[in-house]
Amino acid sequence: MASPLQIRPYEPADLPAVWALLEPVFRAGETFPHEPAITQGQAQVAWVEKNQAVMVAVDAAGAVVGTYYLRPNSLCLGAHVANAGYVVAEHCRRQGVGSRLCQHSLLAAQWLSSGRHSAGSVSPHAAGLRRCLGDDPGACGGAYPMKVVPLRLHPGDDLRQALETWLGEQQELAGCVISGIGSLSVVQLRFAGAAAATTIHGELEILSLSGTLSADGAHLHIAIADNSGAVIGGHLYAGSLVRTTAELVIGLLPEWRFSRELDTATGYAELRITPRSLG
Repeated sequence: MASPLQIRPYEPADLPAVWALLEPVFRAGETFPHEPAITQGQAQVAWVEKNQAVMVAVDAAGAVVGTYYLRPNSLCLGAHVANAGYVVAEHCRRQGVGSRLCQHSLLAAQWLSSGRHSAGSVSPHAAGLRRCLGDDPGACGGAYPMKVVPLRLHPGDDLRQALETWLGEQQELAGCVISGIGSLSVVQLRFAGAAAATTIHGELEILSLSGTLSADGAHLHIAIADNSGAVIGGHLYAGSLVRTTAELVIGLLPEWRFSRELDTATGYAELRITPRSLG
C-alpha cells in the first residue's frame, strides 16, 4: 500500500471490522475449513479466543484492512512450530498487505518462542507482546521490515560517493551494505591505524564490501585482490573508481536513523543510532 500501514494487537473494539473481513472469506468456503454458515460469535471464538496472538493491520485512515492469528501448531513437543492464518480486505489485496502481515507474524512467532514472555503473558493483550509488536515495533525487529535493494554501478563511478548519493535520494535515513562484488581501477584505502589513505592502481577485484550508510556519510570496509591474487583491505575512501561493474545489495532500515558524531574517546566520527518515528 502507498499509505502507511500499522500492525498492532487486536482489541475487542476491532471485532466488527475483523468480522467484516472474515465473513466473506468464511462464506466462500475456499480458504478456511470453518463452516460457511459460521456466526460472528463463532468466528470470534475461532479467530480470537482460541489463538495465542491476533493482530490487525490498520491503514492511514484507521480502517482495519487485514488480520492474522498465531498459535502453536500442536501441543507439547510440537508447540515450537507455529500455525497462522491471514485475511486481507478485498480492496487491499495485491498491495503488499499480506506480505507485511506474514513478515510480522514471523517476528511474532520468534518473540513468543524466545522466552521473552512469561507464562501468564502470552495473550496478544499482554504488555510484553504489545510493546514488542504494537506500541514499540523496534523492540523485536519491528513492523517495518528492512527493504532490500539491488544496485549496479558502472565504469568510472566513484564507489563510495555513489552509495552516499544514492542514500540521499531515498526516504530511509539508515542503510547498510549487505554484499558487494565487482572490480575497481583505483582504490583509496586507509589501513588500520593510518592517518591517510593509500592509493592503489590496477585491475582490482572487489571480494567483499560492507558497512553503514547515513546522511552524514558512509563507513565502509572493503577487501580487494590484485591480478596476482594478493588480498588487501581497509577503510574505503572516495576516489575509488569502478572498472567494469559493482554489483551491490543494500539494506534500508525504515525504523532507524543513522548519523555520525565525533566520539572524543576514539577521535573519529562514530555511528549514532536513534529510532525514527514513522507515524
